[in-house]
Amino acid sequence: MAETEISTTTSEVHIGPHIPTLKGEPVFGFVTTTLLSMWIFMVVLFTLVFFVNRSVRLNKFGRLRLLFQELIRFMRSGFNSVLDNEEFAKKNFFIIATVAIFIIFANIFGLLLEVIGAFVPGVIHYFRPITSDLSTTLVLALFTIGLAQIYHTRTKGVFKHFSGYLCNFTGPHIGAKFGNMLFGWLHIISELSRILSLSFRLFGNIFAGIILISVITFLSSEFLTLPIFGPIPFFLYEIFVALFQGFIFTLLMLVYFKESQEVHY
Repeated sequence: MAETEISTTTSEVHIGPHIPTLKGEPVFGFVTTTLLSMWIFMVVLFTLVFFVNRSVRLNKFGRLRLLFQELIRFMRSGFNSVLDNEEFAKKNFFIIATVAIFIIFANIFGLLLEVIGAFVPGVIHYFRPITSDLSTTLVLALFTIGLAQIYHTRTKGVFKHFSGYLCNFTGPHIGAKFGNMLFGWLHIISELSRILSLSFRLFGNIFAGIILISVITFLSSEFLTLPIFGPIPFFLYEIFVALFQGFIFTLLMLVYFKESQEVHY
């Protein structure tokens, strides 16, 4: 009798909202909730790309084709205005657009997973928003900064670019020489901080969103007669966050790429 009461009390203590870890939780073997969500997301995204490509080739699915044509036109205009270099923007359009579309659609897809999880709580043990995993956002940040460094070397040359970080001993007098060298060392720290800011900004906002929805869903089920209406305002807010974070990441990516085309330090 006492053991039953203890077990009941223990189970009641552990009842509460699901708080995820910084990385995806293991599902089976090496497969985590984030990886499983990524596989499904890629199938959905490639299917969507197939239908868009087919609609353009066969002139079908008019509304879907027009939607993506307007999206591409909008992105081209935006990229050109930020980069201020039409040729460079044209050459790198598909790389930048791919990252932007991936992040925005991944955020929206993750939000859909959270909506499903609100109705079917067991889903959260198998699926998780892709960009709520720090590993995913860190890879995106490393790719962005790494590509910007490659563009820097194409603009300035490998030796001139990296010597600006390590041994930029230039200037009209000895004070300016040491100042420029110190500034180059500080610039290394700046590049590392960019990686951290890119990855943690996207991760932090999406991760906080799933915690918020999880807590609100739990509280709604405890205190509301119709718990389904509790998380709705927060879902709408998270749609804005998902779009905004995709926009911010893309804008910073464009800014870093624009800097890579400047010859001066």
